[in-house]
Amino acid sequence: MSPYRFLTIAEAGAPLLAELDLGVEGTIRGDGSVALPEDVAGRVVSMHLPYSSAGERWNVGSEDGVVRGSVLERVKRAIDTAKGLGAERGVIHPMGIGRWNGKTEAAWERTVEGLRELVNHARATGLLLCLENNRLYWDSVPNETAPEDADRSNANHIIGSTPQEWIGLWHAIGRDELRLCLDTSHASTYAALSSDPTKAEHLLDEYLVEPDLIAHVHWSDSWLCDVRGRQDAHLPAGTGTLPPAFHARVKALSALKHLEHKATPEQLRAEIAFIEGL
Repeated sequence: MSPYRFLTIAEAGAPLLAELDLGVEGTIRGDGSVALPEDVAGRVVSMHLPYSSAGERWNVGSEDGVVRGSVLERVKRAIDTAKGLGAERGVIHPMGIGRWNGKTEAAWERTVEGLRELVNHARATGLLLCLENNRLYWDSVPNETAPEDADRSNANHIIGSTPQEWIGLWHAIGRDELRLCLDTSHASTYAALSSDPTKAEHLLDEYLVEPDLIAHVHWSDSWLCDVRGRQDAHLPAGTGTLPPAFHARVKALSALKHLEHKATPEQLRAEIAFIEGL
């Protein structure tokens, strides 16, 4: 576990990281390059592994063996890079494209097999992989349509967007070396399925039904029962409308918390004060 209070993005800068006792989660881009300035490299704890390149989403569940093989090799190289940078863990997206632009592209079984292969590779390097819940997409739904009336049958979908799929992937992969990464902003896009605040909060809590599996958190705020919550808001915690009780449950998780968003020094200080006051 990290010796730091929280992690944040490398762009926060070395002086602020030192002042607030924060570690860093860096990023490995789809082209293999690393977003980790040299002056903060000594604070790296985790690396976010790539899931797309040149605007194209990667698909570990693709029926095209060449496409699938290329994705697996690129992510394996990123795993090796993360370990070489001194990271103890890597955050990985599910990368199983269930439906994109109206076309079904990935099967559950192929996605599970691909992710299992990546976990096996990470296990050999000693890097802990944390599987992040993807956002739920609302691309086919007009903003003025209430969620209860929304037809999402043509919306884009990544396997692992709902809590049932996300947790189900962990069980199907069957590797103790894999843990889960809860992204609260992504979870909010699922809570957007209800316009009732109580029901929406219950939807958020569905991500917390197996808390012992969650080893990493991408923590940010969003909008509950608000059309803006259909998007991946990534606001500093305490500046949106997610219930304080939900934030408190996230704080109670025995997990490493990464404040995953851009913020001014004043916003970051206020966010940490909000979290510590929960």
